[in-house]
Amino acid sequence: MKKIIFTTLVAIIATLFVCGCSQTNIEKYSDKISDYRYVFMEAETEDFRIEGISGKRETPFAPDDVCSSKKTDYTVFTVTPYSGLLSGEKGELTFSQGETEVTLTLTRHPFKKTYSAETSLKIEPSAEEGLTITVCGKTVTLYPRQPEIESEYAFTLALEQVGSRLNTWNNYEIYIRLSENTVTMADGLYWVITFNHDETTTSVLVSADDGEITAVRG
Repeated sequence: MKKIIFTTLVAIIATLFVCGCSQTNIEKYSDKISDYRYVFMEAETEDFRIEGISGKRETPFAPDDVCSSKKTDYTVFTVTPYSGLLSGEKGELTFSQGETEVTLTLTRHPFKKTYSAETSLKIEPSAEEGLTITVCGKTVTLYPRQPEIESEYAFTLALEQVGSRLNTWNNYEIYIRLSENTVTMADGLYWVITFNHDETTTSVLVSADDGEITAVRG
């Protein structure tokens, strides 16, 4: 009886050890991930369209094939005006985070007809409540778009596409970004996995709806 109990105990301890030591690929490559953007929210009115992206990235952020050990949260809002709501060089955006009201200055893009503002806050609104924002006196609620495919699955597919080439790169950093499709311009939400390495880039575009690899560049 004692032998059976001892053997069972050893098996349990071994199982706990294996489970405790198992890592996801995102955890395994965390020291190489310079930008991990996992929140995409949006809203649209007759006056403007607004997108919000949130995640964690290296500080300072620089596409230099090297991932900094320092990471900070961030959220970026981008407003595309349809009317004269934003006609100057700057505008104002406000929202509440807990008990605090946050005010950000929207700055016009030098080439595009968009305005953007950034904060070091991590913002993950619920799909039910969303995030209420006021842009130049106009109020709207942003709701996050929930991907059907998780980032871990998409990143694993990207690693399989890159394969053994990853081991030949001298230096590299990784971006994992939930985004609309800016590569083939198809509809839907996508995971854009980018490897910056040796002054070049390899990107894998994975549909966040069904996990299909839509494009591979580099």
